[in-house]
Amino acid sequence: MKTGKVLTLVSALALVLMLAPSGWCGSITTITLLHPHPGAYKVVLAEFAKVHPEIKVEEQSIPFNEMINQVQARLGSKDDSLDVLAVDPPRLANMVSNGFLDEVPKDSIALLKQVDSPVGVQSVTYKNVQYAYPIWTSDNLLFYNIDVLKKAGIASPGATPATRWTWEQVLEAAKKVKEAKAADYGFGIEQIDRYYALQPMIESFGGSPGLMGDGNLTPDVNSAAWIQFGEWYASLHASGLSPRGIDASQMPELFANGKVAFYLAGPTRIAQLQTSNLAGKWGVSPHPYFKGKPIITPTDSWALGVSAFSKKKQAGHTFVKFVALTKTGATAMSTNCVA
Repeated sequence: MKTGKVLTLVSALALVLMLAPSGWCGSITTITLLHPHPGAYKVVLAEFAKVHPEIKVEEQSIPFNEMINQVQARLGSKDDSLDVLAVDPPRLANMVSNGFLDEVPKDSIALLKQVDSPVGVQSVTYKNVQYAYPIWTSDNLLFYNIDVLKKAGIASPGATPATRWTWEQVLEAAKKVKEAKAADYGFGIEQIDRYYALQPMIESFGGSPGLMGDGNLTPDVNSAAWIQFGEWYASLHASGLSPRGIDASQMPELFANGKVAFYLAGPTRIAQLQTSNLAGKWGVSPHPYFKGKPIITPTDSWALGVSAFSKKKQAGHTFVKFVALTKTGATAMSTNCVA
């Protein structure tokens, strides 16, 4: 009888193991994810759980303005309770210098370079070593309200890189919109006060990236080109052509409600527009440039990195690889992405 009971238990255990999801090992590893994008990870976490039930991801979503200070405080004290974190590429070099980030495993680097653009890979590279995985792009597009343009008698801008408009064309059309009273504003920028959205405009205008010299350590924001751009940019708002005194967080709603004719924003707004009153009534064109000047467009965006102090680095990299380097993960991560 005893032998029979033992065999029955062994058979039952074998059946459980056979029916268990792939990768299940009888225990669950819990990792902590820190990011400033509430709601953005909902879909990808659900998809990850289907493939890796052995890893549970606990989110800690904090306000954007607190991200830098909290990362500095926690990783500066070698807090091992933080496993995966959102990484803003411009801060990556500083984070690596402080020993905050784990290197991307060698077996992932080839795939990283295969699925990401060279510029995207460069954004997470420090001294020829990759320390994070890009998940989004900060490319900006020129959105426009089809009905507003028709009301003002303006033809829609081209939809291909070869037919992209100049800023001169955009502003000329924006002024016609105001004159026709087809919308409250002719033109608006979503990230009205954030440098990464303005940098392509500044460089196409003729200015530098803002930092020059060896190691990009010399500020260059008071050159003639920078000053002239600042005057041009200020005139857009002073004249009433663009909204004045509006917070960046209010800009998406302003365009979606038909108050702005032309709107420079990221592709992250597409899903929102398709569920707004403007659904089916908007178009999109490539990022403009200044006439006779180079075409400059933004790139890279948030990435994900694994903390150098994590005690669960393998699980952390498994999660980040799924998000950034698999079709399922990348698609899910793009579903609710934000700027």
